[in-house]
Amino acid sequence: MVLNQRAILDNKLPNDAKYYQECFSVGLKYYYGEVFEQNDKKAFMWFKKSAEGSNIDAQVMLANMYYKGRGVEKNYEKSFFWFEESAKKDNEHGLYFAGVMYKEGKGVDIDYKTAYLYFNKAAQKGVANAYFRLGEMYFDGLYVEQDYEQGLELFKESARQGYIRAQLELAAMYCYGVHVEKDLKEANKLCQMVLSQNNELYNNILKEYEILETIECESHQ
Repeated sequence: MVLNQRAILDNKLPNDAKYYQECFSVGLKYYYGEVFEQNDKKAFMWFKKSAEGSNIDAQVMLANMYYKGRGVEKNYEKSFFWFEESAKKDNEHGLYFAGVMYKEGKGVDIDYKTAYLYFNKAAQKGVANAYFRLGEMYFDGLYVEQDYEQGLELFKESARQGYIRAQLELAAMYCYGVHVEKDLKEANKLCQMVLSQNNELYNNILKEYEILETIECESHQ
């Protein structure tokens, strides 16, 4: 079915929530190039209209586009504003990404306490990345007292939930015995988890740091 974009723009839909959801749906079709030819600028326009109508999913997508400079000039302040708007509504993605920006000081002053609280809320909603970020804060002693054991457990939970960066970090830690007892079998298991996700970037990092080569070499000693 071809969407009647003019009817949507003219606000002919009687239900406001439905109207803004329709705007979001059109934005997605432009963003992913489904139904319509892929067009970031048009996707941005539709997400912005939907986000201004308090559609949470659109707010997250709009924030993401400002963050990456996709379809619009990169702007961390506006990105943070929209992530924060969705975080206020307890959206797990808004909580996570606003937490990242508080931790890194992008678009907002660094605030480790708020970052920690946001990551914790996102983790409780099942965001695997958030467990990893909490783990980083325990390893680095940011807002919380430095605690390698707690950081390690959070990394493990993130890895169990499929977050590839946590799997990679743990593989390196077990391979070289950093903060854990050296365990080549565990390192290899984690490497296989990374490889199974077919992520070129992280596969290249495995090669760059010679983790698989180290495991194979030392396993035969």
